[in-house]
Amino acid sequence: MAHLYLLRPRGPLMWVDVGDGVQDLARRAGADLAGLDWETSTDRVDESTIRLALRHGEPCSTGLVVDGSILRSTSRGAGGPTLATGSDEMADRGGLLGRLLPGRAARRHDEVPRARVPEHAGGTGELLTQPPNPVCVEHWTALGGRPPDPV
Repeated sequence: MAHLYLLRPRGPLMWVDVGDGVQDLARRAGADLAGLDWETSTDRVDESTIRLALRHGEPCSTGLVVDGSILRSTSRGAGGPTLATGSDEMADRGGLLGRLLPGRAARRHDEVPRARVPEHAGGTGELLTQPPNPVCVEHWTALGGRPPDPV
């Protein structure tokens, strides 16, 4: 299972569990990840979370989608938020892909490519060494978000 977060310029942090490989498949097909069944998270968005999203996020129509492994790595330090780690239950991949890719036949469960979830043991500092993605910064700003200063 992959745990994804959706950061929006206005509104609470959202999350969803999807099957492994769904995010990559949606990206290749040009599907809008905003179409997933997002749930409201009890976690808060702070400047560090926005900085990570501007580096490691993926634009969708309503904000930036970030792999949960990236945000969870930042919560390992003392005082960090406790982000959900997802469940072990299998997702309804056919139904999910059908919603993301309307008009296309969803692949069978065993045909969905497996994504490799990177380990980010270095925490926030290591993840912030990459420069912000200009596409993410422009998208965030176009949606009304203000990047932290410094980004």
